Amino acid sequence: MYLLKKIKHSNVIRLLEVFESSKHLLMVMEYAGGGDLLRLIKRKGKLQESDAKFIFKQIAYGLAHIHCRSVIHRDIKLDNILLDCEKGVKICDFGVSKIIKKGQVIQEQCGTPAYLAPEIIIDKGYEGFFVDIWSLGVLLFAMLCGTVPFKASNLEDLHKLILKGEFAFPCELSQEAQALVRGMIQLEPKQRLTVPQILSHAWLKETNEDESDEEEEENNEAENKDGKDNSAVAGGQGNKSDLDLKNIQGNVNYVNVDNLFYHENYKIKLSYTDYCCITEDFSTENIDEEALQVCDNFGFPRQFVIKCLNRGDINHATACYYLLTNAG
Repeated sequence: MYLLKKIKHSNVIRLLEVFESSKHLLMVMEYAGGGDLLRLIKRKGKLQESDAKFIFKQIAYGLAHIHCRSVIHRDIKLDNILLDCEKGVKICDFGVSKIIKKGQVIQEQCGTPAYLAPEIIIDKGYEGFFVDIWSLGVLLFAMLCGTVPFKASNLEDLHKLILKGEFAFPCELSQEAQALVRGMIQLEPKQRLTVPQILSHAWLKETNEDESDEEEEENNEAENKDGKDNSAVAGGQGNKSDLDLKNIQGNVNYVNVDNLFYHENYKIKLSYTDYCCITEDFSTENIDEEALQVCDNFGFPRQFVIKCLNRGDINHATACYYLLTNAG
């Protein structure tokens, strides 16, 4: 619940309000009327690549933001990807999530067996961010093929299959899709693709076509002016002198894009569009005046609601506002 209060992103399920009684703790969550991704896959069998791209990119954005908050999810799977009525993605279930620092080695064994990274099974400690990338690869395989890459009749055999890391695609997929999946499902954690590499992958090229040539020219001009690639330091946030990365490591209150470059590999940087979609720096609160009027009628003054929204408060006033704005 603590993490849900801190993490606010359009591709992460939102906690609206919490009520507590002597017997119960009630959480009011954002409505996701499209069900979960598992139900969608069961209904369709598998997704067409074009549909999978639209959903997968949102999952990547949501997971990237979670990592930027110095949090590992550790249970990325079909069941934990909710959809709204317009196929918008909402990552949920932070029950085994953990706040970590980049490079920190942790020991806990948790997650769903079929999605477990091999280093968790080996049980000799692992760096957290890498395990979510493995699970993301398993998730994409399941979206495209309708089943997970590693299946067995018992847990011991399943672990053996995962530790071998060998799998085949049971259906016809494009070479780009297969390459992306294999890039994430790598036995060696540091050989797995990073989020910037995933988002710039050829398979997602069609979803990146809205990035204009003008934006690319602006990025190149900024690099040439400074004589170096500042965006690689913290995803476009400027020089290391402007931001003390050590002090914000492991702090959920900060959006630290440096976390996405898991092994200091800055060769592939984030595009400006991807950076904005991950951090949501571009978003300001678009006030819905009609919802504010209804809130005022309920006894929550207009200025009080706006103040709470700007601070990111979780209370009756903001819960009422968000439920009204999400009602459509």
